[in-house]
Amino acid sequence: MANGPVSQIVFRSALAACNNEAHLRVYSQAVLGGIRESLYEGGWSGGATPIVVAKLDSPIACTSKGLTNICLYYLSTDNKLCEYAYDSGKGWYQGALTNSGFPVAAYTSISACFLPGSTLQLRVYAQVADNSIQEFGFNSDGKGWQKMTNLGQALTGTSLATCSYSGPAGLSIRTYLQAPNLNLIEKAYDNGKSWYTGSFSVPNAVCRASLAVCAFNASSSGVSLRVYYSGKNDVLLEKAYDGSWYDGGFNQPCIPGSKVAVIAWGNVQIRVYFQNGTDVTAVSEWCWNGGWVAGNGALPPA
Repeated sequence: MANGPVSQIVFRSALAACNNEAHLRVYSQAVLGGIRESLYEGGWSGGATPIVVAKLDSPIACTSKGLTNICLYYLSTDNKLCEYAYDSGKGWYQGALTNSGFPVAAYTSISACFLPGSTLQLRVYAQVADNSIQEFGFNSDGKGWQKMTNLGQALTGTSLATCSYSGPAGLSIRTYLQAPNLNLIEKAYDNGKSWYTGSFSVPNAVCRASLAVCAFNASSSGVSLRVYYSGKNDVLLEKAYDGSWYDGGFNQPCIPGSKVAVIAWGNVQIRVYFQNGTDVTAVSEWCWNGGWVAGNGALPPA
């Protein structure tokens, strides 16, 4: 039975995760709107004290550069995109995106990524009032946050997942969403080209399926991608890309409507975070290191 701080985590909480190798950060929301950070530094800690307060049932996204810079995205109570940022040596502070005041749909999800390279370039994706997916960008060029490409129509309330990497085309970005016909699809950008619809597809997925993605082993010769999504009968499934898409081996039960987050590093470690009913609302971890095994069954504050 849930007791103590874990019972404060929202049922079907939005989840986000980032890392620097095996140094891990996982974000979830508590019932009063506070976003909490669980940390892994050789052992799990944290999670009891909110670092920032968001709209209740807000989406959450995060991205980092080696945990030296972390950007956390969420919604204000009036449905504006907000950013809370961490810089090593400075700590947490309100990010510049908040001051831009970009309005988005009340039911939007959010996804985000740093672009590879030494400069701080960011992309954030959200659903706007006409149900299209809008890209917002920051390029360290003095222009601040700007609206960029619109990726077109999506299912109302679609989940969003994004990754970026340096692959065969140089810079590549992949954003995953659910189309109005319920297919899970991929919107792709490769350096020097316009956005296009990629080869990833899950036809007729469950409505408003949760989504998460990670990329690893990116090089001039290729990249590996893993997409995690809601399947029927309250399970989370995996699509894998190692030159072509195929069904992966991840298949885990979850609470109805659980969100999902994923991180990867090395060659290859993967961590997937979701709610499976442990202590009712705890966030649970599954680990890939040559095979899938249960990790921490209940992240702090459990």
